[in-house]
Amino acid sequence: MKARHLMGLLFGFALGTAMAQGDLLEWTNRKGQTMSARFVKFEGGVVTFQKPDGQIFTYPAADLDLNSQARLAGLMKNPVATAMPPAYRSRCSAEARAQAFADGGGVAEEEAALERALTWLATRQNADGSFGDEFHSAMTGLAMLAMLGRCEMPGGSALGESVAKGGLYLMETAKTNRGLMWNGETGLHLSYEHAIATHALAELLGMTRGSNREVPGLETTVKRAAEHIVDGQTRTGGWFYGYDSSLEGGDMSLSLWQMGALRAVRRSGIDSERVPRALDRAVSYLGRAQDGEGAYKYRLTDDKGKATLTGGALYQLHRWGEGGSTDFEKGMVYLTQTYANPRPGLSLYTPYFNTQIFHVKGGDPWRNYRTRFIPELLAKQNGDGSFMEPVGTGMITADNQLMNTAWAALILEVYYREPVEPENGGSGSR
Repeated sequence: MKARHLMGLLFGFALGTAMAQGDLLEWTNRKGQTMSARFVKFEGGVVTFQKPDGQIFTYPAADLDLNSQARLAGLMKNPVATAMPPAYRSRCSAEARAQAFADGGGVAEEEAALERALTWLATRQNADGSFGDEFHSAMTGLAMLAMLGRCEMPGGSALGESVAKGGLYLMETAKTNRGLMWNGETGLHLSYEHAIATHALAELLGMTRGSNREVPGLETTVKRAAEHIVDGQTRTGGWFYGYDSSLEGGDMSLSLWQMGALRAVRRSGIDSERVPRALDRAVSYLGRAQDGEGAYKYRLTDDKGKATLTGGALYQLHRWGEGGSTDFEKGMVYLTQTYANPRPGLSLYTPYFNTQIFHVKGGDPWRNYRTRFIPELLAKQNGDGSFMEPVGTGMITADNQLMNTAWAALILEVYYREPVEPENGGSGSR
């Protein structure tokens, strides 16, 4: 935000007196400074307000925080998202959510568990808008994705306020780190954090495009974030830690998050030829990573694939229009046999992907999976709404419980969070 004090504007831009419509409201700028004023009009990117003493002043809409911009959109009585992509519409209609939930076999206990999980996540937000204690960009992205998954939009609810604060935190992080979003420390986590944060901001962009809730600077931030991902892709279509594009192959787990982020960027409405080309290359990489049984390898040089990575690989194949391919069907046979009796375990990382692919597959594989897995998942919810224990297996971090709770929420939203249809026109149509 430009360096000027908001309270000074209350006196520095007095233009006389006039009658304004509406109630006296609290407005906040991007620095967190607040003022009380009535809305008069919005024109040419400038808002006209009336002070409590009747004086009129103007203020740039772009300098308001996300919640104030959303309130402005409501006062303008503009549709929330007239250009919202079809993939997001079902989650933003209560009727569509209810129908999808019923069609997928959902039960009331799941909705109640989701509400408690989202409420708990909101309580874990830090004062600066971030989430988590260690990997702030990734945790902020996951929390935002969980809330956006139920269409919790800025200006529409208390959870929408959390989304707004998280979005501004990520945008500021990108601004101060050459477009990258991570905690700034050395380590292998940078590429994970950046991809998850990019995914969240891209969803926010897609869901606010075409309305007065559009966030100034958000599209530029997402474009730059996507360029880092595309530039970091290896010649063989995967990704490695640190976005080292000079290597061959890729890290499967890391690559799945990059694909998810790029898909979100594509459907946000950003016009970029590089993004679909990168996704095409990534699908080719997945084709080289499958073993003879249908499992997907962590590295191309590995002899055998891993069950824990197969669901995520199959999900990305399906989303990019390869759900009818021979490789996909072979992988589904392997996955269905391997997870005939699924359990949450100590981390919901793998179940997050597995639930999505079984849901879009539908039929008996989905019915068997949800009938066995969902009750086990609900049993893992704590009294405060969180999921699992604070520390799990694998990468031990102070953020484990927040990660698991966000993944649990995303799992419980699977019925309507993304449509069953692929995003790229069906098998082989690239």
